[in-house]
Amino acid sequence: MKKLTVNLIIIILMIVSVQPVFAEDTEIEGLHENWSRLFMTNCFTEEEIAAMDEEYMTAWKEKLLNEIIPSRVALGRLETDTAETEYEYELEQAKLDYSNGLRVSILSTNRYAEQYTENGTFEYLYSNIEYWSVPGIYNYPDKVKFTIDGTYINNTIEYFGDNYNGFILQNEGFNWIKNKQNIQNIAEEKNIQLISSIKLFTLIHNNTFLYLNSDKGEYIAILYPDDQQFETYENIERMKLYPAKEIMEAIKNKDEYSYIRRQRVAEEIALTKPTYQAEAEALQAEGLLYGNENGLDLLKPLSRIETAAMLLRALGESEDADTSSAQVFTDVAPTHW
Repeated sequence: MKKLTVNLIIIILMIVSVQPVFAEDTEIEGLHENWSRLFMTNCFTEEEIAAMDEEYMTAWKEKLLNEIIPSRVALGRLETDTAETEYEYELEQAKLDYSNGLRVSILSTNRYAEQYTENGTFEYLYSNIEYWSVPGIYNYPDKVKFTIDGTYINNTIEYFGDNYNGFILQNEGFNWIKNKQNIQNIAEEKNIQLISSIKLFTLIHNNTFLYLNSDKGEYIAILYPDDQQFETYENIERMKLYPAKEIMEAIKNKDEYSYIRRQRVAEEIALTKPTYQAEAEALQAEGLLYGNENGLDLLKPLSRIETAAMLLRALGESEDADTSSAQVFTDVAPTHW
């Protein structure tokens, strides 16, 4: 009996030893941290979100009592029987779904987008402004906006100016982007191994895109509009990654538009920005313009510090001067060039 038991153990070990070993799926480098920062609940505590909600609701109550309800009463346009029930109804409708609060990036401009994507620098078009778009619990996809540090934006026109194009994402889009594996899957289809940036943005009013910068280049996926509005984009599937240049071409080359704003954006995308290549090379020859790891990189917006450096070089000032006794600037490191 003992011999039989030993033999059975040996057979079991032999069977186990020849079983194929399946490696666990490896998450793409940079995916988790860039995906995670898209969600409001990952960036604020419950207490912080409660304080943000209180600020928003306080402002909304004041607007209801002082503006909206009195106006409806005067015009005879109450949705309910009395001003009191109207107020309670609107407070209920005002509730927000913070679990679907998303970080939205804003483009400085739609202009020259095709040229930027051809040069692999679409990311240069983003402004420094980001905000949180928070839907209502009753299917308002972009009900309320907060600054990236959590301040309620009461007046969107005053805050965004002309840079706001109208972010929108319906339930299908929320559910898709909240599943990190979906992004992993579409990135793997492009053999992407490293993700350095993920952004949500609008290029055209109420058209929402996912931007992904990777070791394989820049990609864009269309998340919204829904299927009924999707005819704008020929040969493009929703929630699939395409090189940014293909998305720009799909918009630019559409001959007929059901929405005049789309045609304007298409025209702006097709514009060509002068880069003054010859003039830049002349400045480089004079030692005034150095460039960076990407060469002269003439589509990159010129920063104030780069402008100051060029002016100092033109004045003959040495960049190797001793600055140990100079005023210390708090927004740059002591070793910054």
